Amino acid sequence: MKKIRLLLLLMLLTVYAGAQSAMITLKKGHKTIERYFPGDYINCRLTSGEWMEARITKMYNDSLQLKPFELVQYMNALGIPFTDTLWKNKRNISLNDIDAFPRRDQSVSYIKNGTIFQVIGGGYILLNVINTLSDGDKLFADNNGVNLAVAAAVLALGTIMHTTHTPVLKVGKKYKLQYVELKPTS
Repeated sequence: MKKIRLLLLLMLLTVYAGAQSAMITLKKGHKTIERYFPGDYINCRLTSGEWMEARITKMYNDSLQLKPFELVQYMNALGIPFTDTLWKNKRNISLNDIDAFPRRDQSVSYIKNGTIFQVIGGGYILLNVINTLSDGDKLFADNNGVNLAVAAAVLALGTIMHTTHTPVLKVGKKYKLQYVELKPTS
């Protein structure tokens, strides 16, 4: 009977010790984009412009204690490249000092950032001009000017999309950081 009580006590302590006490959420409106707990890794840009990769060691209602790290590549004695983690001193960062987070990789990012439209428009213009001039035809004859204008519009659209696309989620009006206190249910 004592062994069963001891086992139950150990199980209870294990569950209690592993319980999370708080989390930080990155939200877009009411939708949660990302959750961060103590012990998680975070990659963010600070208001100073510095990018920081770190492990969250502690959370407070207005700040985080982070242990930054850097992945360093070196060659061992045999000439084989290795990657090692260089841990830096702990830093306390206010939630207000976090400026942005990198966007997750998206499978169609080349469409959203306009690259595909730039390639298609510019490629069509280049091939059209080379083929027209090599055949000895006039550049804007036989409806070719309309084709070049459409290709230029596609190129311009891609350029506008490329300049307005941002690779980060900027904390501010659209994205918010929120501290959430997690209380155990009793």
